[in-house]
Amino acid sequence: MLFAGQDGFLREGSVWNIAFWDGDRVIWPEAPMLAGITMQVLRLGMRRLGIPDETRRLTRESLNGMRATAATNSHCSAQPIAAVDETAFPGGEALTSLLQRAWREAPWEPVRIAR
Repeated sequence: MLFAGQDGFLREGSVWNIAFWDGDRVIWPEAPMLAGITMQVLRLGMRRLGIPDETRRLTRESLNGMRATAATNSHCSAQPIAAVDETAFPGGEALTSLLQRAWREAPWEPVRIAR
């Protein structure tokens, strides 16, 4: 379920963030929401790859110009979403491929556990 506030702006899913692709850049909703760890890692990876992204106020009406959308969370960095209400997104593979590349590019640090 994708949440929209009383102001009409799209926010996030129940346990996931949502990313949109307009053909040029990845767009994240600009609204009160939890910026999930996966979303933050993806944004770091995209910067390393030179993939532009931004936050923007999004409503259901603004989705007409989007080509693809995907859910991101700790279980899956890029799960394509086929539609939001009546708006279909047939280009999900392009966005999920891009997000998966960003996920692989993100810098990781080993965690050492003291014993």
